[in-house]
Amino acid sequence: MFEVIIVVLLVIIVYNTKNEFKKMNNKIHQIETSIEKSNHVEQIKPLDLNDVTIVNSIIDLQVQSYGIESKLIGFKIPRLEDDIESIQDSGEQFYGYYDDGQLVGIISYQIEEDIVDIHRLAVYPNYFGKGIATALYTHINSIFKENKQIVATGKKNEPALAFYKKNGFEVIEEIQIEEGLMIVKLEKAIS
Repeated sequence: MFEVIIVVLLVIIVYNTKNEFKKMNNKIHQIETSIEKSNHVEQIKPLDLNDVTIVNSIIDLQVQSYGIESKLIGFKIPRLEDDIESIQDSGEQFYGYYDDGQLVGIISYQIEEDIVDIHRLAVYPNYFGKGIATALYTHINSIFKENKQIVATGKKNEPALAFYKKNGFEVIEEIQIEEGLMIVKLEKAIS
């Protein structure tokens, strides 16, 4: 009888330990997620367009990212023709997302009459799906949550359309630029 009691107590201890381990593991996961989210903020920095090295990094990133978008929409995106001067003269404010010192994502915008016009959102293809576009957009949205926001993308760029819709944008207009190229304008009202 004594052996049965010991076995029952051991089972209870193991069961409770297993439940406590699960609780502890969940707590660790929550802490790691919180740290990861806070690290996104630390990795997002304003970009100095007077620094030619940074501008060259923007150009390289755009070639990689917009090259894929060009294939999706079947049209060569003008951003693929950017050079140092066109980026420096764009009048856009740029933020970059850095991973281990390398620029891997950008977002740019202009403000006109209190409307935030997002001009670029690009991520290196090998960083797709890692939350970088979301982190960049969230950063801009946190600064300008009191402003209406607009953006345009190719109608055939389904990943971009899904991204913007997920972030509260609604389609307001479709414009045919030329034969075979439709652009979708989206807007996010003031929250």
